[in-house]
Amino acid sequence: MNNKLRMGIIFGLFLAFGSALVASPAMAADRDWQFEVSLDDRKIGYHSFSVTEDGERTVLETEASFDVKLLFITAFKYRHANVEVWDNGCLESIDARTSSNGKLFEVRGSRKANLLAVVSNTGDEELEDCVRTFAYWNPDVLEATRLLNSQTGEYETVSVVEDGSDTIEANGRELEAVR
Repeated sequence: MNNKLRMGIIFGLFLAFGSALVASPAMAADRDWQFEVSLDDRKIGYHSFSVTEDGERTVLETEASFDVKLLFITAFKYRHANVEVWDNGCLESIDARTSSNGKLFEVRGSRKANLLAVVSNTGDEELEDCVRTFAYWNPDVLEATRLLNSQTGEYETVSVVEDGSDTIEANGRELEAVR
């Protein structure tokens, strides 16, 4: 999946529930989201997020499962499970496993002093500063210039461009959102 498409998906999801987070200055201690995923108006699976906060520490658990079928044959199968621990808005650890149409990916990382040591299929890397993932629940990712891909372990360069505002419907309510 190319970066432009990935970012479009990310910020499409952000529009779906991220705007509610930005609008609320006091975030709830525990938040859960369940999304039905569709392709061409056909349900292909789900994506769930659970965020638990305890002081400066935040734990994200996410799971995704997609099956794209053509006639009665599964043409694409995707499974993703990820647990991230954040401290003061920066990634403290990550443990992710993904199967994308049979290709397996693992990403593991933990903070040691000022570095996040990441081990993945693409190799080992030590990342400096405040590392963030494509964390849909966290509006701070909109300010990031690099994000860690929890599927591949790649530390990707990103840019965010504001594209106007819109009104969206979420949980039966209309919300103002920024594209």
